Amino acid sequence: MKKLIHCLWYDLREGTLRMWPLYLLEFIFVSFFAVNEINGMKMQGFLPNVSEVSVKVFEGFQEYQYIKGGPMFEIPMKYLLFTLLAGIFVIYYPRREWKLRGNMYLSRYRSKHLWWISKCIWCVLQSFLIYFTAYLSIVITTCCMGTYGYGIREEAQYFFEGPLLIKEDDVIACYIWLLGFVTLLAMNQFLVLFQMLASPVAGYVIFIAVITGSAFYFKNFMIGNYFMLLRTAVFQENGVRLWQGLILAGTLWFLEVLAGYLIIRKKDVLG
Repeated sequence: MKKLIHCLWYDLREGTLRMWPLYLLEFIFVSFFAVNEINGMKMQGFLPNVSEVSVKVFEGFQEYQYIKGGPMFEIPMKYLLFTLLAGIFVIYYPRREWKLRGNMYLSRYRSKHLWWISKCIWCVLQSFLIYFTAYLSIVITTCCMGTYGYGIREEAQYFFEGPLLIKEDDVIACYIWLLGFVTLLAMNQFLVLFQMLASPVAGYVIFIAVITGSAFYFKNFMIGNYFMLLRTAVFQENGVRLWQGLILAGTLWFLEVLAGYLIIRKKDVLG
C-alpha cells in the first residue's frame, strides 16, 4: 500500500498538478457558460441558484430531427467544449509514462500491475477533479451574480427546454454530477487504455466520434448522451435512467480496467 501511495502521488504530481492550465481553462469556460445562462434569466427578472444554473449548463439539447428545409444540425458549444476539453486531460501523461515504461517499472513501480493500478486510480481522480472544477465554477459564478442556494424552484422551469419529469432535487443532482462523472470516467479510461495499443491521437479521434455521434443520435448505448440532461429521464419518459447509465458506464469502465490488466501482463517491460 505504501508503494502504491508513493506511485499515485507521483502520478498526481506529474499528470494532474502540471495540468493546472487546463483546469483554469475549464473553469473559465464553465464560468462563461454560467454567466450567459444567469444573464438570460436575470433579464427576465429571475435570479437563479446553483441547482438551476447547473441544469442549464448541463442541459444539452434534444435529439436532432431532420426536417427538409428546416434548421441545420448544430452541436451546442456547451456540450462540445466541455466534453472535448475533458478528454484532453488524459491524452498526454499516460502516453508519456507508457513510452518510458522500461525506466518506470525498474526505478519507480517495480511492478507492471502496480503501474496499471496507479494509472486507473489516477484516471478516477482526474475525472472527479474535472467535474469538481466545473461544480466550483458554477458555485462561485452563481454566488457572485445570482443567488446562493440549492433546489429547483417552480418558476425556474420556465427557462428550461422542457418540463421536469423528476422533481427530487437530489436525484437531478445525481443525473448531472454522478452520472456525468461515471460517464467521463469510462471515456477517459478508454483513452488511457487505447494509448497502450495505438497513438493518443487515434484514441482522441474515436473520443470525438463518440461525442459527435451521441449528439446526433439518441441511443442508450451511446454514452455521450449521458452528459446531456435533456436525453435522460429528467426530461424524457424514454430517456436514460440513472441506474441504467451508471450500470452501463460503470461496466464499461470495469471492462477497460480488466482489458488493460490483461494487455499489460503480456507486454515486455522494456517495450
